[in-house]
Amino acid sequence: KNIISSRIYIWGHSLDISDKSYLEIIINNLEDSKNKNIILIIFFNSSNQELIKNLCYIFGIERIKKLVDIKKIVFQESSPENIQNEFKTLSPLYNDSAHKILSSLH
Repeated sequence: KNIISSRIYIWGHSLDISDKSYLEIIINNLEDSKNKNIILIIFFNSSNQELIKNLCYIFGIERIKKLVDIKKIVFQESSPENIQNEFKTLSPLYNDSAHKILSSLH
């Protein structure tokens, strides 16, 4: 089944070979031309280098590089500020109570 428009968030996973089964579904959907509006956003804590290496090990450097170049895969530092800003873009789902929780994370 093709995804029409979506943001997929990954936070706190190593993205190693044990994650391959679900990552393969996501990567295939990112590459499908019918899914122009799908983006994978990967939040990282300190360094995205290991995450990128792990993805390249599973799917190949060229495949991941292409998706990063066309901004289908985006790496975002997982600071409270970045997370709060990202979820504000989902305005219908974003509400005052969520804002208060996110603000308290500073």
